[in-house]
Amino acid sequence: TPLAYHILYRHVDVPELIAPENVAGDNLARLRISIEGRSIDLLCFDCGKLQTEAMIGNLSEHPSCSSCGSRLLAPLFWSTVYVASTLRKRKNAESLDENEQKALVKARRSADLVISYGKRGVVAQSVYGIGPQTASRVLAKLHERDEDFYKDLMEAKLQFIATRPYWNN
Repeated sequence: TPLAYHILYRHVDVPELIAPENVAGDNLARLRISIEGRSIDLLCFDCGKLQTEAMIGNLSEHPSCSSCGSRLLAPLFWSTVYVASTLRKRKNAESLDENEQKALVKARRSADLVISYGKRGVVAQSVYGIGPQTASRVLAKLHERDEDFYKDLMEAKLQFIATRPYWNN
């Protein structure tokens, strides 16, 4: 009930899981504000330039590299310097180990989503627990309204939180 929700909210790890309908709208608004206020690093796969501290809310609908104008940008939320140096190694035709190849493949998948879906590709991947694979599944629905888009992102986030403890590392 709405009365009990506020009491339980303080003691539950993931309050979105128990939220009543009238609170769910607030959660979507908070998610949207949280995403738009985040800063990310964007790595251009054409020229290799790293654009740091770009605010998601300030990105254009179809972000492009400030140096070469390419739209093949990988939003990096993890190991920014590592992925940038790996891309430099690849461009210099140096050999890559297995971990470097995996990191580059993941970054390229992220960049493919940005070139296809623009800012929504960045937004989808910036949600906790959503990587390129889940983001592509959410983005493929081609949402007409932003509300439906953020609702699907919230559901994917909650599914990740609920199932993560059962994964094998």
